[in-house]
Amino acid sequence: MEIAELTCPLTYRMLEAPVIASDGFTYSSDELDSWTKERPISPLTRQPLDNARKRTNKAVAALCNCIARYRNPRAGILSMRQSSRESAEEKEFRAVFAAFRNGDETPETVLGRMRRILEGDPHNLEFLLSYLNMLRYYKDFVEADRIQRLIRSLTPSSLDLKVCETRLLMDKGDKQAAYQLLDKISVDMQDLQLKSALRYAIALFTGGLQPRGLAAVQAYTAVVDTCQVGICEYAKMCYTRGRHRDAVMAGEKALTKYPQDLDAIYYTGLAYGALGKKDRAVELFARIARGKKDRIFQGWAYYRMADLRDEKTEFPLKLEELRKAQELFPRLRADRSIAWAYLRKEMFVEACKEMEKAEDTEEETLEVKALAFERAGLRDNAVSTYRRLAGLYPDWKEVCDHRVYLLLNPPIPHDNPS
Repeated sequence: MEIAELTCPLTYRMLEAPVIASDGFTYSSDELDSWTKERPISPLTRQPLDNARKRTNKAVAALCNCIARYRNPRAGILSMRQSSRESAEEKEFRAVFAAFRNGDETPETVLGRMRRILEGDPHNLEFLLSYLNMLRYYKDFVEADRIQRLIRSLTPSSLDLKVCETRLLMDKGDKQAAYQLLDKISVDMQDLQLKSALRYAIALFTGGLQPRGLAAVQAYTAVVDTCQVGICEYAKMCYTRGRHRDAVMAGEKALTKYPQDLDAIYYTGLAYGALGKKDRAVELFARIARGKKDRIFQGWAYYRMADLRDEKTEFPLKLEELRKAQELFPRLRADRSIAWAYLRKEMFVEACKEMEKAEDTEEETLEVKALAFERAGLRDNAVSTYRRLAGLYPDWKEVCDHRVYLLLNPPIPHDNPS
């Protein structure tokens, strides 16, 4: 039995006081009571539900109580580890994962720390899946293939692994294999539980399968009224697919039921911004920025607010919000946005100072550096940066060679004949 089978279909959390309802499915008792007060129908079969006929599921209750101390609530995966080792490993894992999300350490450092964690617990599924996702992000596909094979040998039927495999195939550009794997996922989901529809929709959507977008929308529609994950993800998906008005409607509905859900607040704000309703968008982003729950969401919120500011009338506020975004979430690289803002205002020296601390060789970093140096009259710095950009990114070679030529061979001004 997988951990997913021990979650309540209404909340997707571990069952509490599990009861079998008249539809034959198991729910958390309090959640079922709340559901039936509003609508006396089964959330899974849509048939009439007689709440008086519910009975305790003693077997599931005993199993939940037995495994509760071993369950990791973030990943939903059972990790049967000795409690004496669990605390230290969990603490180190959380530290590494925070460094990965926040961009506080180099890829080599993050992956090295994860490998050391896995040396102590090589079969921990939560750690392995997180390591696999890090390898995907850093595009280390050789090591990712090895970890993928290891996870498959441990749990061949894991839905989390299959979704990871789908994303890995999409990252590699092998869309046909990704489509085939998603077809297999859909075949494996023969039950009619809304949980399966939701998961399949997430797999379709995160796999980047635009032709199947309608199927994903229909699957989400089946769950928007029955669980927090469904309605909030539906708003997110509508925004991502450019359906901004639908995203606003779904997002406001989600916020009515779940006013603290960060995904719902964030994507509703994005949808309002796309529709040109700046005040409401800023209001929603400010709600996240004032919170203390998630530094990444806070960083994105400040970044989005800054993006909505008018540079002519709100330039100081825009810079302030971009600096807060950079402080909270360095991986956002809001420093580059600050430099671009200075360049647009023809404040070239300030743009150079902003990029002095940037030591990475990402394409956009080198681009804005070179342009700032050129506009500020720092010819040698501009030439060396353009050459570095051309050497690392061949697509830039023609443009960079032209800029270098102009810098080294400036046009000779002609005397005024008058």
